[in-house]
Amino acid sequence: MKKLVLDGSIALSWFLPGELTDKNQAVQKLIKGGAKAVVPSVWALEVANALLVSERRKRITPADSAAAWAALQKLPIETDAETGRRAGSEIIALARQQQLS
Repeated sequence: MKKLVLDGSIALSWFLPGELTDKNQAVQKLIKGGAKAVVPSVWALEVANALLVSERRKRITPADSAAAWAALQKLPIETDAETGRRAGSEIIALARQQQLS
C-alpha cells in the first residue's frame, strides 16, 4: 500500500473555492484509490482552524465546513503518534539542518 504525507493545505484545497489544482486533485485520487495518508498530530487542529478562518472570511459556510470535515473523516488518514514525541529532538534538528520552519 502506498503512503504519502498529506499537507493540510492540499486537503483544504479540495473544499475551498478557487484552490483546486490538477496536482491537488491527483493527490485526492491517490488517497481515494487506496493510498494511505499520514499526517502529523497537529494536522486536525490546523485543518479545523483553516476551515473556521475560511468561514470568518466568508469563503465558505458553516455547513461547508461540516461537510468538508465529514468528507475528510471518511478518508484513510493516519495520524502520526511520533510527531509530538520527536518534536523537540529529531524534528527540530532536521528543521535546523534543512532550514525549515
